[in-house]
Amino acid sequence: LEGGLRVRNFEVVGADAAPKSGKTVEIRETAAMDVTPGTISTLSTTRDNIHDVRAGKNGGRMLDIFTFFRRDGGSSFLDVAENPKTKNGDTYEAVWR
Repeated sequence: LEGGLRVRNFEVVGADAAPKSGKTVEIRETAAMDVTPGTISTLSTTRDNIHDVRAGKNGGRMLDIFTFFRRDGGSSFLDVAENPKTKNGDTYEAVWR
């Protein structure tokens, strides 16, 4: 790793963790951290698997290691609202693409 990264993790609120494309869901932020050389951020198929990674103000370079547990495994993407839905700021509306 070089530079710095801001990593935020989320989970889907409710039972439908993998809704169809185009469906709006709520996601809740479960973790947020600044990753710098010598530190790591982890997730799993059951914890913090929705994640947003952004370079720090001076840029950043990272190594992303992941494993597919199924042959048909793949990635999905969300369009997340800029502003939180709740007063405490941890829940957002998002749409699967």
